[in-house]
Amino acid sequence: MIRPDSPAVDALLPRAPPTFLWHALSWIVGGSRTRWLAIGVVLCTILPWFFSCPLFPANRESQEYWAHYWAGVEQRKIDHPLYDYTREFPPQSNEAKRNFRILIPLLARLTGMGIKGTDVVRYGLQAVLILGLLLAAERACGDRVVALGVALAIAGTHVGTEVWRDAFYWFDNCAHAFAVLALLATGPWLAGGAVLLGLLVDERVLGTVPLLALFHLIIHSRRSVLVGLALGASAYFAMRVGLSVRFGLHYPLTGIGATSKLIPNLVNAPAAFWFALEGGWLLMVAAAREAAASGKREIAGLFAFTFLLLMASGFVGDFTRSASYAFPATLVALAALARSERFAREPAGLRALAGFAAGVSLIVPNAIVLGDTVAFESSLPVRAIQAWLRSI
Repeated sequence: MIRPDSPAVDALLPRAPPTFLWHALSWIVGGSRTRWLAIGVVLCTILPWFFSCPLFPANRESQEYWAHYWAGVEQRKIDHPLYDYTREFPPQSNEAKRNFRILIPLLARLTGMGIKGTDVVRYGLQAVLILGLLLAAERACGDRVVALGVALAIAGTHVGTEVWRDAFYWFDNCAHAFAVLALLATGPWLAGGAVLLGLLVDERVLGTVPLLALFHLIIHSRRSVLVGLALGASAYFAMRVGLSVRFGLHYPLTGIGATSKLIPNLVNAPAAFWFALEGGWLLMVAAAREAAASGKREIAGLFAFTFLLLMASGFVGDFTRSASYAFPATLVALAALARSERFAREPAGLRALAGFAAGVSLIVPNAIVLGDTVAFESSLPVRAIQAWLRSI
């Protein structure tokens, strides 16, 4: 396996004609690690937005109304972190299900910035998320070219663009950032702490824990990391019990798994499943092929955990948001492929696969599945072509 800090560009790149793209890539990955990370963060931030420009309400008055409304909902939690939403909102509402999502409003309160503090936190954690994706991919394979491609493949999904369209203070990108920190953990404290903090942003992080554990198993992390993941989840449940007993907070399950939610989601499940990983599915399929040849059971576990998580996502209305928490599956597949006999012999093949995965995730605009609606985000290149065709 190629070391990430290798100074030899020839060792980092497949043999190719001296095209502009080849020269650019060699400059990015052949220099210092800092330059690679800095350019990688910029690319993973800008390119996904360019190809999947988040959709916002066309009516400005409607957009302003809902922005003001959800800011007010979040402000209640900032003013009183243990505020019980079920006293004011019906149990089936999204507002009522925010009772234990305490971390971001608490941080906003501690900064003294109020609702503006939530923006500081979520954009700061977006930087952590993007940087963490690059580092986690590098940790999985030890190859800068592959790591950049896979990071782009994940950032090109809803995971990378969610922060730009979050007008409802959902903070999924913050929860994703803590999941990535758990992937980077080398000891139990960071592993458990990241899981605990992620769960205090959104309880959907619980569904990623098996995938996080599988990642650490494949890269042969210390067993204490797995213990930390388990303890982090256990601490979260202990906190919920304590808050329920002491302050009466609870999580209403009304509407979750209801027929009115599940049936529309079944119709749109193929779209939601695909757009959860997009280019990452190429890595998943390649990992399945390698597993079939070598008989590795870890890949069977990867597919089992991923599909269970994706199917569970269909039991709520915000299908895409929930399905996006399956993103660690792409990194698990990468870790497995990097350790397969085939790609150990042919590293150029893994680089090509990562490049195709990045291209698929970026070029295909993201789609948001919400109830019985599938809405595509806007691709700026596609919009430019449409405008040109209309002008002819």
